[in-house]
Amino acid sequence: NYDDSKKLETTATGITVNGAILPNADNTRHLGSASLQWCDVHIGNDLYMADNAEARFGEDNDLKIYHDGSHSYIQNGGTGSLYIRSNNVIALLDDSGDEMLTHG
Repeated sequence: NYDDSKKLETTATGITVNGAILPNADNTRHLGSASLQWCDVHIGNDLYMADNAEARFGEDNDLKIYHDGSHSYIQNGGTGSLYIRSNNVIALLDDSGDEMLTHG
């Protein structure tokens, strides 16, 4: 509790956090065998991750999304294909918003 407000409680499946989880001095928060790394800037409801921090999906890290400080990557390392779905047009745009590739 903080100021008579419950902030953290244990449950049968883990923990429930009411409020923000703030990073420690090295900007890393360890959760069991996993860790999250944040940038120094936190705005609104967005998750800001530091360079080289990866968002990983799948038990075998099948999909990774990350920025290495110079380039951004969506990497499919699983056994299946990478699908991008939309019920409308799919477009790849350059920085100025000009279409580079469209389908639909």
